[in-house]
Amino acid sequence: MKLYRLYTEDKNREETEQAANVLFHAYTLSTAIGVWRGTKENSLCLEVFAQANELQTAWYKMKVLAAQIKTLNEQECVLLVELDARGEFV
Repeated sequence: MKLYRLYTEDKNREETEQAANVLFHAYTLSTAIGVWRGTKENSLCLEVFAQANELQTAWYKMKVLAAQIKTLNEQECVLLVELDARGEFV
């Protein structure tokens, strides 16, 4: 299982959620304070879990979403992270 995280500035949230809804049936959004080049900003973290049979597709979809958000928020870049994870529904 993998956990994918996308970090971006927290603006255009409604459009960000709409873009995520097209690509994923489930995800988590968290707010945070980020610092980019010494400047604080309201940040958004979008997380997606992917099972073994979804890994290639999920990574591709996250890259597509990252590119959409980068353009939408007029950012130099967004951070996309892939982590090994273990999870289950209890």
